[in-house]
Amino acid sequence: MQEHSRRALAAVVLAAVGLGLSLTIENVHRQLAADLTYASFCNVSSTVNCDVVLTSNYATLAGVSVSLIAAVYYLGLLAAAAALLGSRSVSRRQMLAMAIFAIACLGFLFSIYLAIVAVIILRTICVLCGGLYLVAVGMLVAAWLLRNAERRVGRRDQAALAQRERWVWSATAAALALLVIAVGWEAIRGRRSLSAQEIQQQRPDYYRYFFAQPQVEIPAHDGPARGDPDAAVTIVEFSDFGCGHCAAFDHRIGDLLRREAGVRLVFRYFPLDPKCNPAIAGAASGDRCMAAAAAECASEQDKFWQYARVLFDNQESFSATDLRGFAREVGMDLERFDSCLSREDVHRRVADDAKLGVSLGVRSTPTLFLNGRRLKGDPGENLADAIVLAGHRP
Repeated sequence: MQEHSRRALAAVVLAAVGLGLSLTIENVHRQLAADLTYASFCNVSSTVNCDVVLTSNYATLAGVSVSLIAAVYYLGLLAAAAALLGSRSVSRRQMLAMAIFAIACLGFLFSIYLAIVAVIILRTICVLCGGLYLVAVGMLVAAWLLRNAERRVGRRDQAALAQRERWVWSATAAALALLVIAVGWEAIRGRRSLSAQEIQQQRPDYYRYFFAQPQVEIPAHDGPARGDPDAAVTIVEFSDFGCGHCAAFDHRIGDLLRREAGVRLVFRYFPLDPKCNPAIAGAASGDRCMAAAAAECASEQDKFWQYARVLFDNQESFSATDLRGFAREVGMDLERFDSCLSREDVHRRVADDAKLGVSLGVRSTPTLFLNGRRLKGDPGENLADAIVLAGHRP
């Protein structure tokens, strides 16, 4: 097999792998959109969680899912590489090789952007997306080698080759400009919240879903809370420190509370652990009841939110030694912490929260009540819309 044929075959294989990964991600994206309680196979922890990325605003571009765009992109690369592999025309192969390399450059740049969004903005790692990033790097290398191999085949017609390269790079520059404009527009548009009327018009399915959810009265609570006590929207969150979705929601709601003045968050304990929650069957990973009690002790020292963040970031470490180490980390008085953790009333408060949650229909975490309206699971990219609707009467 000739060198340029081997290079083309490598591009075909990489494009096929990219297409397969893209379609897998698109399938997960659709299931997450259809079922707010769905958890994918790559929802591993708060830091390794495809669901956080695929339910974020960054999962779509101009109203189309990024995974679907990626599938079309790799399908195009696959067709171009296959056409090159089967072509006997030197000039046609050179044109296709240049086009594949230019398109691979675009894909590589867009992959860098998506990786930055996931790690720096969303603060999580999407395993499936990471696979696509690796494919993008491999495709860039394969396309570069393919381009060089094809250029060596037709050295005698350098003027025509240079002209074709200028056409390809001009088209690539135009495509890159359009991509930058689309990403910029999405970023600007994402800063503006829709009104309830706009949600009803543009997202009628979610509008109907939200107001179809049960609404209940929740007793007042003097436990952990943040935000304006007179806020128009109060979110009561039943959460478990060992729950990956809860950790993802904690990041998202924290960012939102820093931006929005009209939202208050009230935290209630719902450990998925039969030691303090009789609604849970089977053993739990880690002592989640003890973790909740430790957080309640942190609340007594006005360190709840700092301590909760550490618990969410260390979900496999709920031993007594770990919990005490976290207390030291956030600057708590360790003698008070130890004394608090041994008190019956502290553990009873955790159990009472779990009992209340069961009476309100809580079965999984996070379960949210927005002005009393119950939502199961992390709303993901729907959170901002849900908050707007919670303050609106249909």
